[in-house]
Amino acid sequence: MNNVATWVLAIGWAVIGACAEVQVIAPEGEQTGGSDPMATDTGNHPDSDTERDTTTGTEEDSAWDTEPGSDTNTEFDTIAETDSDSHSDTDTGSGSASDTDSESDTISGPDTDTDTDTEIGTNTEPSFSIFINFRENIQFFPYYSSHRLLAGRATSQSPEDGSWILIANGSTMKNSAANDSWSTVSIEATTQISALGQGSIRLAFHYQGTSADDWWLDDICVGKSESSCELFGPEDFSGTFAGNLPSGWFDVEGIDDESSSHDWSVDLPTFDSQRAVGITFDNAQVSRYLTTPPILLH
Repeated sequence: MNNVATWVLAIGWAVIGACAEVQVIAPEGEQTGGSDPMATDTGNHPDSDTERDTTTGTEEDSAWDTEPGSDTNTEFDTIAETDSDSHSDTDTGSGSASDTDSESDTISGPDTDTDTDTEIGTNTEPSFSIFINFRENIQFFPYYSSHRLLAGRATSQSPEDGSWILIANGSTMKNSAANDSWSTVSIEATTQISALGQGSIRLAFHYQGTSADDWWLDDICVGKSESSCELFGPEDFSGTFAGNLPSGWFDVEGIDDESSSHDWSVDLPTFDSQRAVGITFDNAQVSRYLTTPPILLH
């Protein structure tokens, strides 16, 4: 009997001792200060990361844990820049071009560069030289006042309409070699005439003066070199009656002309046996233009 009681007592103390060593182990997610990504939560809490890199597009990674919340990773790879270069080129002569380059960079936002290259001044200068050639004779040279040479577009018949240009002024045209003698003159006018553009032109010989000189012209022509006449002429006036002008030639009165009858006309000078075109002095102010027919530059 005593042995049974002893065994019962021993077993009781063993049970008590075992119970004293038992500890309640809570799940890891519920421990103080602990967290388990696989544990169950009581609410939704999205975790979102957004970043930019150099790829275009949207990539979305969604992962659901064992909790009712959501873990969403969204990557926006948006590089939306357009780099546009526009170039406009102008040639007066020659053309325009438009260049547009579009590319994607790593900077967000528009970047636009515009360059304009303009070439001002169309080169209308012909590929050959232009020479105005003629013979002249100046009577009463000491009384010389002013002779000029002008050029204009063929569409104009008035050298005073503002569109004509000066080829040679009064000082340049004062040719002492023509004093009572025929003198051959050759004037290069390539640069001046190129300013009129392509097409046909007219020339104008301008006489000015009061009680001045007599001016006679013959063998008028236009060529690509001195003394040549590929472009026009020569006009020697041999087929024109005295007092007239050849077809297409005109006598144009200047705005400051005060003479009543002195104009350009063909005649037989007293010092020569060949017809020429000329104008003589008057006691009043004379301002007259002798204009040529249209001259095609080709």
